[in-house]
Amino acid sequence: MARIEFQNYKTKRHFKKFIRRINKQREVSTDRDRNLKIRLKYMRKIIQGHLGEFRVRLFLLLFLSRKYTVINNVCIEVNPNDFIQIDHLVIGRNGIFVVETKSWRGNYHCDKDSWNYVDDYSKRKAVANPIYQQERHLSLIKTYLKRVLSSSKYNEVKHHFTGVIILLKGKINQYTKNPNFETRRGAMAGAIYIRNQVGSNNISDSTRDDISKAICDAQPLDHLEWMNNNFDFEDVRAVRIKGTFDEARSLRSTYISKGYTASKIKTSYGENTHAFSVTPNERYFYLNDEKPPIYKRFAFKPVINRKAVITFFVILLIYSNYGTIRNTFLDVKSSILQSSAKLANSLNSDDENEKQSNEVDNINNVVMTFEVKLKKDVGTGVTGTYISIEDNGSHLFKPGLYEEGTKFIFYNDKKVILEQNGELIEKYVEGDILEIEVANSHTIITHGENTYRGLGYFDYNFTTNEIDDY
Repeated sequence: MARIEFQNYKTKRHFKKFIRRINKQREVSTDRDRNLKIRLKYMRKIIQGHLGEFRVRLFLLLFLSRKYTVINNVCIEVNPNDFIQIDHLVIGRNGIFVVETKSWRGNYHCDKDSWNYVDDYSKRKAVANPIYQQERHLSLIKTYLKRVLSSSKYNEVKHHFTGVIILLKGKINQYTKNPNFETRRGAMAGAIYIRNQVGSNNISDSTRDDISKAICDAQPLDHLEWMNNNFDFEDVRAVRIKGTFDEARSLRSTYISKGYTASKIKTSYGENTHAFSVTPNERYFYLNDEKPPIYKRFAFKPVINRKAVITFFVILLIYSNYGTIRNTFLDVKSSILQSSAKLANSLNSDDENEKQSNEVDNINNVVMTFEVKLKKDVGTGVTGTYISIEDNGSHLFKPGLYEEGTKFIFYNDKKVILEQNGELIEKYVEGDILEIEVANSHTIITHGENTYRGLGYFDYNFTTNEIDDY
């Protein structure tokens, strides 16, 4: 199985962000942006392309030996804002192979300079020639490796680049072959072609590892540094001033203070005319009278190392002061628990006081109670007391037979509570007088300091707090 290497994820993501930005600037609005059906078809093609690339990755992994290094989805900034994207890059002793995957369907008649799609009616339609794309890929990858490799290692590999185009589902009729490019149908055929290329086998393992490392560790370009290293242009300006020599010298000093290099002042341009030339300390390259953007180089490794050092010292500090930190933590924990206990006690005492106060208030507000005492009268078969309470002609509670343990509690604010089988029912009286019936003497009626049994029919007046017996 082949060796698989991966580019730095953060760097590749940085590259792709700028590629998307550049492509978006070049985009022209099409029907795909407005028609949902066309847009879905476009998305399906993208998914098919990703699936095709995965299939080629799998066959390259299985059909190539450990002598080959495979880097998938290569993305490099070769020149400022000039990126290269390669589907698969295979590096072996027999050469460097730039593999492009196409998930095209149908029949294709391929010539060196033209590719045509042939439909079922033998009609031809020109398609984008992938040879041009491969030529650009080969040119840029050579430029990049020439810059990052030593001259001896680049001379070792510069004549061993080959472009390979793999059509996964299309049929190819190729009339003219280009010696620098090969076209194969199917992922297996492409992998077998790379494996069977004997070549001169003059690429050493160390060179292969250096190329792989240069691809995987590719970094964004420092545009200003790149321009200074690749161009020899200087922005030279001639400054001429009419006036005295002191005025010219003052103007020259102003340019120098703003970062320019100024020549000596010349006075051979006529009376009261002086001239000198100024040059910026940094050299710039202007394209279409516009300075290209400058992006700072990302320093990933120093950030990681800095975090590792800080983490190490924090752990060392905690370890060396473990006893002190533990005792402090226990003291804080103990104080928190004590404070919590005090707070809980104070809250409980407040709740208890409030409860007792409410109970006292409730007791003081009670004006009359009914309590059913007898469960069953053996002689009569009665199992309780029939009780009816009417307020302005309507029953306050449902009249009926109430068994032992039932209580009615009347308060001076006209509130009446029925306590029955562990349940409490609370109601308020609308009128001032209640018409009450307590059918037998098994219910004890308590009114103030008086206790009654078997009152039968009677009225209770909330205003006067009196019982009127019939």
